[in-house]
Amino acid sequence: MVGAAGGRWDHCFCLTRGQLKVELQAGPRRYWKATTEEDFLNFLKELPIHLRAFAHEGSSLIELGLLDAACFQLGSVGCRALTQCLWRDAQVRGYVSKLLILKLHKNCIGDAGAFHLAEWLEDSADGLQELHLSHNRIQDAGAVALVRSAALSGRYPFRNGYGLWCRLDQ
Repeated sequence: MVGAAGGRWDHCFCLTRGQLKVELQAGPRRYWKATTEEDFLNFLKELPIHLRAFAHEGSSLIELGLLDAACFQLGSVGCRALTQCLWRDAQVRGYVSKLLILKLHKNCIGDAGAFHLAEWLEDSADGLQELHLSHNRIQDAGAVALVRSAALSGRYPFRNGYGLWCRLDQ
């Protein structure tokens, strides 16, 4: 099933075998527009509507296999909004059981954004397997915070022996 809520972002959603994938730059090129942090914040406001539509297709809890928000010029404001949405927004938490892959590469995320992600990673990122953060502005302090949070979370390594895959190159 693709799209469900009848909005601008419908082409970005795909539900396959009970796993929802959200690729914000997906679909035919005609859908691609200049994407900014403001666009991403608008997407987050609409996310509960889309999740509600997909939840009715299967179980009430959705495994969010992929959230790809690369190339959105996201900074600390976007990272904070994302972590608040995934962590504290009861509407979103009521539909998403876990997020497996988070792609935030090619943005403008610096240490402040990394600190927001680190806090979320330590406290509530159940099941996160991949975190793509390459081509951002994260320096040593932000990288250390992310690694430290993953270690302190107690979630890694998983039972299968694998840990969190994280890409942090410039």
